[in-house]
Amino acid sequence: MIRVQLSEKNLRRLIRERLKKALGGNHPDERYVTATDDNLFLNQDTSHGGWPEGPSRSAYSDTPVNKQISDYLKSIGLLGESEEDA
Repeated sequence: MIRVQLSEKNLRRLIRERLKKALGGNHPDERYVTATDDNLFLNQDTSHGGWPEGPSRSAYSDTPVNKQISDYLKSIGLLGESEEDA
């Protein structure tokens, strides 16, 4: 058996580090959910761009804005698959 002597200062530092890892922040009970089209409401029609009676599209593409945002977030890895997609 190896005996290690820790000073009070080092022991307190070690305990603080372990508690920080165990708790994970100020609100450990709050967890993030994976972003999907559904919970970001990107599966719903929007009214971006165009005339009020025209299609929802951007100034540069005929693709709906919500689809463009969804595709971009997927391309950079910030958007997961919806239950419908899986």
